[in-house]
Amino acid sequence: MVRRNKRLGIDLETRPYYSKLKDISFARLTNSQLFSLAFTVGYLNGFKKPLTKRFDIIRHETIPLDLFSIIMLVAIKEYGEEYIKELDNPLELFDMAEEYANAGIEILMKKIRYDSDLENFLISNIMRLYGDNDFNSKYERLFSE
Repeated sequence: MVRRNKRLGIDLETRPYYSKLKDISFARLTNSQLFSLAFTVGYLNGFKKPLTKRFDIIRHETIPLDLFSIIMLVAIKEYGEEYIKELDNPLELFDMAEEYANAGIEILMKKIRYDSDLENFLISNIMRLYGDNDFNSKYERLFSE
C-alpha cells in the first residue's frame, strides 16, 4: 500500500493532549519536538495505538532530521535493514511513527495526571534509549554510509 499523505498526524482525540502538555510542561517545544517525545515514549514503553481519526500536524518537508532519523532507526529495529533498503516510499514508515506517538502521548498524559515525577520518567526513558547498544550501532551505521 502506498501512503499518499505526506504529513505526520496525530489522533484527533489526542490533539488537546498536545496543547495541554505545551501549557503545563513543554511550552517551548514545537509540534515536531512534542511528536518526537511522544513517539520515543511510546516506542520505549513498547506501545502502539492506531489512529482512529487523524489530524495532520507536521508536513514531511519540515520534519527535522533528528526526528526522521529516529523514525528510520526504530523502523530498522522493528522491520530489519533489508526491508528499509527495499522500501520504495519512506512515508510508509509514518504509520508506525504515528501509532507509537499516539500511545506515547497518552502515557505522558497519564504520568502528568497520576505521577508528579515526570522529569525522572523522561530521563529514565532517554537513558534506556542511549543505553541500547544495538540501537546505537545501527545509528552509527546509518550515518556512516
